Amino acid sequence: MKSYIENYDVSGRFTSRDLRGFGRRLLVGQTTATTRFPAIGGFHLARIELFVQLLIVKTEFFLRSIGLQINNISPGLVQGPDPIRATNATVDILTRRIIEQFALSNVRRIRAIVNRTLLNAPLQRPLITVTPVAFDMALNAYNLTPPLNIYCNRLAYFFSPFDLFCLLLLNTRLLDGIKRTNAAEYGAINALLFQSVNTTVPPTTLTVGNLTNITAEGVNVLGRCGAKNEGMIVPLQLGAEKKL
Repeated sequence: MKSYIENYDVSGRFTSRDLRGFGRRLLVGQTTATTRFPAIGGFHLARIELFVQLLIVKTEFFLRSIGLQINNISPGLVQGPDPIRATNATVDILTRRIIEQFALSNVRRIRAIVNRTLLNAPLQRPLITVTPVAFDMALNAYNLTPPLNIYCNRLAYFFSPFDLFCLLLLNTRLLDGIKRTNAAEYGAINALLFQSVNTTVPPTTLTVGNLTNITAEGVNVLGRCGAKNEGMIVPLQLGAEKKL
């Protein structure tokens, strides 16, 4: 499997010539993968390959934050460079279990995609940057003083922008089930954050509600499709019938 993402960081910047070339091939409906997997079609296979690499980025982030990696769960499934500055998160047992369950289900999906599409393992793991600074940029929180460090505690970690990866998913029916699961994960994190909506998130002086509004703006900027994300406390003018 060709790597369409050679260097990606969570702030949403792609620096690979391969990815730019992939985008051009999508525009004209061409890909070099057509002859390899005719049952799926090269156009759709290229989209699946890109999606799988984004799913690997998300899964590696979850696992690395609890001291594991994909190959600990499924040996030989992926290969490639280790994430840059992957860090263990300081979280409680409940949060660790939630992260672990998300990661395990994602490993199962990656393996299922390999089995269904005849992609050959080991899959290429792109080089990714998971530094706190990269996350701050992705979350639209790079101007905060003191800066947000998602690895330092449970509440901060829940702001890890796995939902940003969902913005990059391409619309294909083969992946609808996974999209629904991603939406469920997003909903679970939102529910946990809502329980602490008025709690300050160390080391910042902002509450969960304030930070979700800031990060939602960052997601919408990266999504380039209007206001698709919102914080815990929605401004009245954006609420239902401008009343809630």
